[in-house]
Amino acid sequence: MVNNTSFDVVNENELSKTFLIPTAGWLAKMAFPLLTVIICTFGALVCLLHYPRTLNARAEFKDFSGAGESATVEIDVAEADLYSIDAGQAIQFRFSDYPYARFGKLEGKVQYIYGVMPNNNLKVHVVFPHGLRTDRQYKIAASRGLKADAFIILADMRIVQRIFAGPARLGE
Repeated sequence: MVNNTSFDVVNENELSKTFLIPTAGWLAKMAFPLLTVIICTFGALVCLLHYPRTLNARAEFKDFSGAGESATVEIDVAEADLYSIDAGQAIQFRFSDYPYARFGKLEGKVQYIYGVMPNNNLKVHVVFPHGLRTDRQYKIAASRGLKADAFIILADMRIVQRIFAGPARLGE
């Protein structure tokens, strides 16, 4: 038995439609809209995402008042950063005795500043709106001498503000 197979000549456009092979024309048509979507998405993220300016320091809890709703805390900050901290700023604590990965962080607000201690530590009064409950809903035991890493939020900024502020204005 003889197999009579005929081969048809297929042009390039027909072949690319059949096998979904991108051609130079298709890439040129899709490149601009795709690039526009990527740039707009990145721009929206940069404008919307928060990237606050923070000050990191060691902290030691000296005294608790109320049912753990506020505390007196000594914060060990660099001398250059002593006067960056002001009343009303948000502060977060990650405790040495309570690992952050499991227990989370304790959020508070600096209510007022007592002053600078002789050892250049800053003594502040911090208020905890949710008591001594972390963001992962664990209750921290109020004990004198409790040590933590403190993160004071100096300025709540967006990423785009940080980019345009430049290093000179960030240090103010």
